[in-house]
Amino acid sequence: MSDTETQVPAEATPVDYEAQYAKWEQERIEARAAIEREFPIDIARKVCEDFAARYDLSWQEAGYCGFGRPCVGFTRNSLWIQYDPIDTSKWRDEDRDAMYIIKSGDVRAPEGVEAYHKSDFLCVLKTETETALVKTIVGLVGATTGNVEAVKNAQEMPDPEVPVESTNRAISQMAHWVTEIEKRGDVSIVPYDSGADGLQAILDGTTTFHAIVVTPRN
Repeated sequence: MSDTETQVPAEATPVDYEAQYAKWEQERIEARAAIEREFPIDIARKVCEDFAARYDLSWQEAGYCGFGRPCVGFTRNSLWIQYDPIDTSKWRDEDRDAMYIIKSGDVRAPEGVEAYHKSDFLCVLKTETETALVKTIVGLVGATTGNVEAVKNAQEMPDPEVPVESTNRAISQMAHWVTEIEKRGDVSIVPYDSGADGLQAILDGTTTFHAIVVTPRN
């Protein structure tokens, strides 16, 4: 090719997004099935109960996180255990490490575990089920506006119908998650002050939370 000729770039191969999604979905299904084989419900429940006992936590099989998402997980003082909690006032700080109130170490959910993704809680979603979205929003609006009637209406709304298999699947995944956590290092539950104020502090009802921390073994 001479210096005066222009090289025409080869056309990029089109991405088959539908096929890629189907592949990811199949991998997710296979990972989920492998966890359920490793942790059948009776074993999984005991793993979770024993984990709670070791670290003075409460094991919740009928909890909700976010806007009425049914889940299982661990609490202390009726609040979800968190990991890598951040100071939201430093959200735009150029020093990303400065955002963290506590760095929890290697506690992220392993593949196949459907952890709640909008906040870093030590809980697993019950998938393929109804949510309590409307009930949660009505109660939240009532509580923040002082509307006693709205709060009462929310309390009287029925909880969502959650299939047993959705609960069992979440318990198996949680058992797998905490088993992996304990393999990664020594576990501790650490109190911290969220620093929340205003509406967030009102919604939380407290600024004292607890986070899980994993320290690698020497």
